[in-house]
Amino acid sequence: MIERLLPIALMGSMGYKGVEKKEVVTDKIKDFIHSVESVVNYQRISTVAHAIELAMIDEHPPKIADPKVFKATVKKLVGIGKKGKGDASKDFWGTELRLTVKGNTFVVFSAGPDMKWRTKDDQSVLAEIIR
Repeated sequence: MIERLLPIALMGSMGYKGVEKKEVVTDKIKDFIHSVESVVNYQRISTVAHAIELAMIDEHPPKIADPKVFKATVKKLVGIGKKGKGDASKDFWGTELRLTVKGNTFVVFSAGPDMKWRTKDDQSVLAEIIR
């Protein structure tokens, strides 16, 4: 039911009065959905960053720069979603997250919705462990 009401509520919030072309409204809905997905993805990589912070505190420091160790660490600390879906080592769109570590600082990277690295929609979370 909510899925049917969302486009109507969205159109109302944008002042839709029936004069815009269907394509314009559709594009606005797509932009809105893209924004929601980006927020959900940022929350996801923030959760992964927090899990890594905990691992770095416990393991002084863990060898998580290795992609295999990173994936195993994330799965261990964050887990996998319901029924085996939602691998936490991947972003919202299914691309493997990347990690850089330098001393006590690390960055978790997501390729974003275009699933291509080094484009303007990439997301990242920077964290530092202070000892």
